[in-house]
Amino acid sequence: MENIQIQVNLKYETAYFPSSKHKLQRTKVEQETITVNLQKLEYSEVQIAFKVKKYNCRETYFYHNGQLWRKIKQSERNCGKSGLNPMKALIKEVRNAAENLPYWTGNRIIREGDEVHTKECQLRNFQEKPNNYLIIGKHTYTTVGEPRYVVNTFGLGHNHGGTAMFVENWYNSNISNTSYFPADKRKEAIQYGKMVAKRRGDTEYVRAIGKCCDIKIFMPELVTCDPLNQHGEGDKFINRMNSLIDVSGSVLEAGLLVITATNKELNKL
Repeated sequence: MENIQIQVNLKYETAYFPSSKHKLQRTKVEQETITVNLQKLEYSEVQIAFKVKKYNCRETYFYHNGQLWRKIKQSERNCGKSGLNPMKALIKEVRNAAENLPYWTGNRIIREGDEVHTKECQLRNFQEKPNNYLIIGKHTYTTVGEPRYVVNTFGLGHNHGGTAMFVENWYNSNISNTSYFPADKRKEAIQYGKMVAKRRGDTEYVRAIGKCCDIKIFMPELVTCDPLNQHGEGDKFINRMNSLIDVSGSVLEAGLLVITATNKELNKL
């Protein structure tokens, strides 16, 4: 294990009184060059936790220091770019974070209330940035949530939008906890997805559910996802729309039911 040292310019505030006659404290912005470390490991120093197959990619999640890590993609940082995020881009991102927290232009400070952004405060806030990154071999990695299955529905049913199963790393507050399944419940997720598709009339999507998504578990002790106890029941309005689609007999009927229900909600405002 070794560290990659990065020189960054950290901005912070110091409080002062312009003179002994002044009663109101003022602040000024100062800048200091500090050294931060990005941890660098070899692949022999980390453990494979999961291998994830998604619709558009395959990813390996590693376990280190109590967290899961996956490679950073350029598309997550720059729209239109593909491939993996290079190390020099990550170093630039870390440097920019030190200079921009919590400033925007020049010495103009974004603040809430009377808080003074002291050096200690800035160091604490900034350190969250490099702590979320790791270099393994020659690749850049970022922290990632535990992978889980989710069944999503789209459109008005009856093959209008479709029903599909995905792998996600977080909970969406709009989606009910009954649509999420931990990594070791793939069969149950597929069964549920097929049931939902049939119920909505998405007959063209039934066979495809589960074919493009898979989570291979290498460290079973890391499967802790418990949707029914960790997540909520989803958005009430969306749930209501889905229940109307479930009982509809066609796309046209589903559309009319959704429009009518939406108008009723708008009239309550």
